[in-house]
Order: sequence, then C-alpha cells, then structure tokens
Amino acid sequence: MPLAGRSEVDAAVAAARRAFREYRALSGSQRAKLLWALSLLIDDNAAQLAAIEVLDNGKPLGEAVAVDVALAAEIFRYYAGCASTLEGRSHPTPCRACSPWSTRSRSAWSRR
Repeated sequence: MPLAGRSEVDAAVAAARRAFREYRALSGSQRAKLLWALSLLIDDNAAQLAAIEVLDNGKPLGEAVAVDVALAAEIFRYYAGCASTLEGRSHPTPCRACSPWSTRSRSAWSRR
C-alpha cells in the first residue's frame, strides 16, 4: 500500500532535481564535506535508522546496527574521500599500442 500520493511524489522529484542542480555545481572538496557530514548524521541517528531497518526488513536489531547502518556511514566516508580527487576529466591513452583494452590485435594481453 503506497504511503505517498501523486502530489508527494511530484514534490519529492522536484526537490531532488533542484538538489542535484546545486550538488553538481559544487567542487569536489565541497561535495566531500557534504558527504562526510551525512556520514556523521547517520552515526548520530544510528539507533533510529536501525529501528527503521528492523521494521522495514525484519532484520535483527544487532545486525541492522552493526552492519547496515555502520556500513552506510562508512560508504559515505569512503566517497567523501573520493570526491575531492575526482575532477570529471579523463586522460587519453597516448597510443593504441599502449592500451590492451583499446586494440584488437593479438598481444601479450590476449588469451588467444
């Protein structure tokens, strides 16, 4: 049974679109700060989040606290560490022969 009607869903989608426009304009270090802050919020609200997880999935409370909620916080910390190093650019391969993934020739990288 859905708990949200069409108007709530439309409002949530509109809010997500606004947030994404703002988020994608942030620098990597600004994104890192936000992701780290989110990990701290998860830590601060671990008991409540675990209780929700128990009600939602029927997991044992200990598992929800020690695994699901703790891992969620760790994942946000991991990506906070990545955010400041990613710039959205790629470095082209200097030549086709240098990259075993971009050539069809038989090479030492091939299992033929």
